[in-house]
Amino acid sequence: DASIPAKRVWVMDGGVGHQLRNERETNPTEDERETLVRVHLDFLRAGADVITTHSFVNTPAFPPSKQQRNQEQQITSIEGIEQTMTSAGQAAEQAAKRARRQGRTQPVLVAGSLPPTYSCYVPPTDPRDWKDMETYYQVAVKALLPYADLFLCETMPTSLQAIAAAEQACITATPAYVSFTLEDRKETDTPTLRGGETLQDAIATTLHRVPALKGILANCSAPESITGAMPVLAQMVGSRGLSFGGYGNGFWDTTSSWMKKEGHGPISQEGIAGGNALESLEMHRHRSDFDEAGIMMPQAYCKHVEQWVAEFGATMVGGCCGTGPMHIRAVRDCVDEHRRSTPGP
Repeated sequence: DASIPAKRVWVMDGGVGHQLRNERETNPTEDERETLVRVHLDFLRAGADVITTHSFVNTPAFPPSKQQRNQEQQITSIEGIEQTMTSAGQAAEQAAKRARRQGRTQPVLVAGSLPPTYSCYVPPTDPRDWKDMETYYQVAVKALLPYADLFLCETMPTSLQAIAAAEQACITATPAYVSFTLEDRKETDTPTLRGGETLQDAIATTLHRVPALKGILANCSAPESITGAMPVLAQMVGSRGLSFGGYGNGFWDTTSSWMKKEGHGPISQEGIAGGNALESLEMHRHRSDFDEAGIMMPQAYCKHVEQWVAEFGATMVGGCCGTGPMHIRAVRDCVDEHRRSTPGP
């Protein structure tokens, strides 16, 4: 059983997709698989305990590579999903094995990423999409199963999508976790999924439908929003003895602000009513916490992680979009310092 012990803090990796894009720009002639393996290894060397398969983009909404962008139909077929998911699982497994050969003695877990089947920021509303989701996750789970120590149903904008993924993952004996993406708001605002549900309602619905889940997290959101979600996660998830935590984005421009600029706007009625919350979040940020490219500095990011762990007891922490190995190294240092300063049982 590779489920995350709820009393230990496990460090997850960072934004694999963004790191992979940066590496490909630096080494455009390198074999695509080797570049991905190297990105996984960079996160392991930085101190990650868990590496996530690069399968988040392997959906009909997100073709997985330049070679397949002109062949999007491959991803909508069962064969295409199987092929891309298997390749992602093999790359993560290869990185884990290479790390062990190079002398790593700490545990390495591979999280099989099960993404939303549509855009993670503008979820589908047609009930007929449920059957499509069920079919997709059946195929994805089967393809990732030989490589995954756990399944991570991540960046879920609604409980509907989370349940569709988690139900298929929980059919297997492999531990499964759900992670919701939140509207980017101040810490004092009600934590709300991008699909409009409050986090509290989404957790209650998901755990009721899929009681076999091993934990619930928040990701692909501003760290401030995840901090605001921690009391709910601790009360509704941690109190059950389940793992909980978060892995946030590192960008100055939040996803919610980007969506508003693109004309999508907040989905929830509360978000519409409190429209100034998005601007307020960025108004309360300090430019000194970000580099010239608009990426949060590792130490600034870790101030949030430290609060998640020390104040709320989070047991799974890492980074999402815009966070690289330097962020994960800082997270690792933060977690290790917390362990040293916390009395043992």
